[in-house]
Amino acid sequence: MISTRKQNRRRSERVAAGWGRGLRIAFASVAAALLFSLQVFALPVVPIGGDTGQIGQPEVGGAEQIPQETVTETQTQPEADNAEQVPQTPDVQTTAIAHAARLVDEADLLTPDEEADLLQKLNEISERQQFDIVILTVDSLRGKSPNAYADDYYDENGYGFGENKDGTLFLLSMEERDWAISTTGYGTTAMTDYGQEVVMNEVLPYLRDGRYARAFAEYADQVDSLVTTAQTDRPVDIYDEEEEPQKKRGVSPFWLFGDLGIGALLASLPMNSAKRQLRTVRNRFNADIYAGWAGGTIQATGRMQDQFIRKTTNTRMIPVVTNRPNRPHGGSRPSGGGHGSTIHMGSSGTFHGGSHGKF
Repeated sequence: MISTRKQNRRRSERVAAGWGRGLRIAFASVAAALLFSLQVFALPVVPIGGDTGQIGQPEVGGAEQIPQETVTETQTQPEADNAEQVPQTPDVQTTAIAHAARLVDEADLLTPDEEADLLQKLNEISERQQFDIVILTVDSLRGKSPNAYADDYYDENGYGFGENKDGTLFLLSMEERDWAISTTGYGTTAMTDYGQEVVMNEVLPYLRDGRYARAFAEYADQVDSLVTTAQTDRPVDIYDEEEEPQKKRGVSPFWLFGDLGIGALLASLPMNSAKRQLRTVRNRFNADIYAGWAGGTIQATGRMQDQFIRKTTNTRMIPVVTNRPNRPHGGSRPSGGGHGSTIHMGSSGTFHGGSHGKF
């Protein structure tokens, strides 16, 4: 009986000891887990790049930086769409600065549809050629000459590509039915005086018929052709053509001696003819045939005749010197003897070419 009690008590003590060890292990595990969690969340976040400036950010905050970069790119996208903010590559020419539209119809000669179509054409050609083509219609020149009005409007409104303001403006004034062309920069080279005549020969018939939209479209097409021709070949102009020197070729000795023989034969023919016409000089003892003595003086008694043998004429070229005034810097005189453009200075100090007339 006593032995049974001792066994039960020992069993109870072992069970109690087992529960005690289990509780201690569980408590120790919980404590270790809490301590590890505190250490992890208490440590500062160090970026991969080594920048320790951002301290106190948890790991969760570091994961949120990825969508934040995406948001930043989205916010900066409108700035990239702005043409003035995008840096240009070296192989792209400097485009025209901000200026007025390339079509300004103050005289209200065009319908809205005609304006839209013409403006699209002007923009396409101007951007492709890097050469501004501007159309301007006004009711009055306000006391200015046609060329002065066109030059001033071009300069004051910032037209032109590049440093030299390459481009052209076509002005139409309805007050006195005047037209004017103003050229600037490369325009003075591509659109020579003769080139402008060619353009207006195509444009004037449409202006006189009142077909203004067709006239302006034709002007744009003609300028496009002039610029392309000037860039690929040479400007459309009246040239004082010079013969190109022929390439020297080797001469065969056979032909050389043959030419010398033919030349000697041809030269001997007129010499023999002239020789036959000359008289042989001989001594004549009967001098009284030609002269006689009379009173101690000699008197000619014979007849004297002059016989025409041949005629020799010498000619030489006298060059004609044409003095042309010196052209200012920025003017145009194409190579090959072209007449170029007549240049003048506008009120802003910029050199322009151009022409004007009535329609």
